[in-house]
Amino acid sequence: MRCSLMLLVACLAGLMPLSGLAEGPDRVAGRTLGEWTGQLESKKRSRRLRAVLTLPSFGATAVEPLAKSLGHADEAVRYWAANGLGDLAHKSARTKPVLATLEQLAKHKSIGLRASAAYALCRLGKAGSGLPVLIKALEHPQRGVACSAADFLARIGPPAAAAVDALQAAMMHKDYHVKGAAREALRRIRMVRQEEK
Repeated sequence: MRCSLMLLVACLAGLMPLSGLAEGPDRVAGRTLGEWTGQLESKKRSRRLRAVLTLPSFGATAVEPLAKSLGHADEAVRYWAANGLGDLAHKSARTKPVLATLEQLAKHKSIGLRASAAYALCRLGKAGSGLPVLIKALEHPQRGVACSAADFLARIGPPAAAAVDALQAAMMHKDYHVKGAAREALRRIRMVRQEEK
């Protein structure tokens, strides 16, 4: 923590470029990016998932291993890789080459993979491809899917404005979890839009 604070102070004082922070730390939880990437091939699913969930902590340098993970045999690794790429979209132009793969995943038979890929597409500026998938997922009969879709829309923020009608409809859902997730997504979309005015 103290080291991170010192790096930030150095950047703000002009002693070090801010771009250095976008690359991320050298180690997370005692391991390098290469060591975490190697864990993606572990026979133990818990290790693979811990690795793919940790990779985004490395910032823009994690884009390449996350992009490669979009083709992983484990569907959960692919889900979290797409999620991580969406989270890193603002940090690196290196996420652009994965658009074709994400568009394919947005048509996958698994609703989870479709939603995660759609989130990443929206964050990469392809809301026209991603939003319809997330809007449809809001109507899914499984509560977890509808809540995840609403959460993705909340994380997208104002670019998800086309989903407002679907989110308002989701607020009438019989399940209070779905209602709450839809309410939060609407708040986040509108809150930022209000601040822009």
